[in-house]
Amino acid sequence: MAKNVKSTIGVIAVGIVAVGVVAVGYKVNADRQNEQNVDYVISLIDQEKKQLPEVQKLVDGLYSSDKKVFLKKDLTKEQIDVVSKKLSDIKADNSRLDVKDKKLTQQIEAFNQSKSELGEQISIAQKKLATQNATTDLFSEPITDWEKFDENAYIKADIKDTTVNNAKEQMKNLSDDDWTKILNQYLKSATDQINQIKSIRKTIEELLPNGVISEQATAEAQANLVVEIEKVKNPEVQAELAASATEIANQLALAAAPVVESTVEQTVESTVESTVESTEPVVETPESTYEEPVYVPETPTYQQPTTPSYQQPVTPVQPTTPSTTPSSQAPVETTPSSETPTSSQGAAVDGAKDTQATNQAS
Repeated sequence: MAKNVKSTIGVIAVGIVAVGVVAVGYKVNADRQNEQNVDYVISLIDQEKKQLPEVQKLVDGLYSSDKKVFLKKDLTKEQIDVVSKKLSDIKADNSRLDVKDKKLTQQIEAFNQSKSELGEQISIAQKKLATQNATTDLFSEPITDWEKFDENAYIKADIKDTTVNNAKEQMKNLSDDDWTKILNQYLKSATDQINQIKSIRKTIEELLPNGVISEQATAEAQANLVVEIEKVKNPEVQAELAASATEIANQLALAAAPVVESTVEQTVESTVESTVESTEPVVETPESTYEEPVYVPETPTYQQPTTPSYQQPVTPVQPTTPSTTPSSQAPVETTPSSETPTSSQGAAVDGAKDTQATNQAS
């Protein structure tokens, strides 16, 4: 009996030892298998990590510069979706192998953090593009340059406040930068233009209710209305509002016309009556024709002094004495002829003529 007990105890001991050996072997094998799985997952993470820089380049390409503030021109939603899908295909986790290791967990968390940051950058690009599309739909002409504000941009004719508010909703959770400043300027401009048109329409309704001018419609009010209409940027809306202002001006002119006509008639009638009733003769006072004499001083006339002319003295002619000496020759008869003046007589005559000519010249 004692022998049987010892045999039983021996069998149990052997069984316990065998179970222990099996358990130890199983644990060693499990640890080895887990270590192999850890190495495998780490290799997968390394492969996935190599794709992150490529995705980062694609994300950077969505912007116009390395600052990643303004989106590149002509960017589309489809281009962003391609980058987003590229990132979502990159996975590194232990869910498929159920690997549990502290070191592996840290590496996976670091990888997922890098992937999450890229995903946030893509999300910001998506929100900015959605905001730009919603904002450009507010204006008549597409906005192509988002790096500067265009003051001449004008809203569409049928834009409402709700449309602007929807565009503002797209900007939620976006940090302030130069891009948000430009977008806020466009959204504020759209809101101001909507309020401006509303105010003008309200004024027109007050001055021209049901198409007829009211008591508030005056020339001054109409002029102020025209000034406000000229500030409207949308040409279609401006033309519509200007037509109402013209109608107000026309009705004001028609309303003022009878008053002017009656005033003219009253003036003519009063003039005729006063002319008929007046019996007093009208005495016309002759205008005086007396003119005060004007003294004009005489202008002195200068007379050149007369220069005395020199008169040549006249030599008297001596009478000839007949000769008393008897001549042996017979007397000769002479025939009367015209007497020729002597040289002294000619000189005397010439001197007299010169004196007369000098006196006449003086």
